[in-house]
Amino acid sequence: MNNPVLQTCRAAGCQDGKPKPFWSGCSHWIRVHRSPNISLIPLLCGLICPGVPWSNAGAATFTNILAIDFETSEGYTQGLPLDGQNLWRSNDPTKSSGMQSGWTGLGLQGYVGLTPPTPGTNTVVERHPVRIPSLFNPAFEQTPCVSFSVLFRIEPSTQGTNDDFSWFFSTASPYVYLFTVTFDHTDNRVYYETNGSDYRYSLGTQFTNSVLHRLQVDMNFTNNLWSASLNGRSITPGGVAIAPANQRFNYAYLYAGWLLSNSNAPGNNYMAFDHIRVVAGTTPPTLPQPALQISKPNSSAAASVSVQTEPGLVHFLDTSDDLQNWQPFASTYATNFAWTINDSSATTNRQGFYRGRVSAGP
Repeated sequence: MNNPVLQTCRAAGCQDGKPKPFWSGCSHWIRVHRSPNISLIPLLCGLICPGVPWSNAGAATFTNILAIDFETSEGYTQGLPLDGQNLWRSNDPTKSSGMQSGWTGLGLQGYVGLTPPTPGTNTVVERHPVRIPSLFNPAFEQTPCVSFSVLFRIEPSTQGTNDDFSWFFSTASPYVYLFTVTFDHTDNRVYYETNGSDYRYSLGTQFTNSVLHRLQVDMNFTNNLWSASLNGRSITPGGVAIAPANQRFNYAYLYAGWLLSNSNAPGNNYMAFDHIRVVAGTTPPTLPQPALQISKPNSSAAASVSVQTEPGLVHFLDTSDDLQNWQPFASTYATNFAWTINDSSATTNRQGFYRGRVSAGP
């Protein structure tokens, strides 16, 4: 390697500007030699899973069940209601849903709300099957640990009333709501309902309008428990029952819902959502190790470090001279899938190491 060149151990892992559900990449650290003869040597590559919140150590045990990015390559068409596109169904098919391109670098997003529903409609839900044609039965298939994740943003009304938005999880026909996670407009707090009850429990966590959030729901169909995190931070008080005692259900559908405060005066608020993932495995998930890619044009140039990120989580880049003592170098709250940092110290240091870390967001 007489000429410094870009070295990376990432396999091609993107389509339409978004990561595929599974790909290979550098999982822990990368060594950089800054001598004239060898510019970059990536080490310790492993299987990781960007776009879903699972570590490289456990990613190999997970199966991708569902991945939705709302891109034209998947068959989605902007300007049409969501109902009828790629298995989405709605109780109000021609109104109050669609797709937009509102998030920089993230392509198209689906949404529910924005335009008035059919008069008299109090709730609009957009439903998608978790898997077809075979029903997904996690416990029976010995993949009892199921994780759902989605990027979403709630935009408040500029006219009319503000409303609530929810994510529902249900069985197949007859449809039984297992539980619901609701984002309430009155106090901007997160609530949940479970076991088919209409009683709403507060989780004590607030969300912010017009800000990208990442919701993850982890379900264990053997232990009959679910938990949730917002931006990587747990928001449930331990595990919550999925089903009543002595009952076990399948996981058939997910729903994005608009709960109107006043059907006679609907607001133009809406919930946009993207990057939906459902995976299943034998063990609970953990946060991922970010993949790194480094470019150094010549021996006296700064190093440019690209980090594969997950929106809604805080990412760190650390440096070390000996792999023993690590120092934080930079951090960011990710709103996209890539983060680039320039390291000017690479122009003088002969050797160094980088590693990526991820933690819960604000």
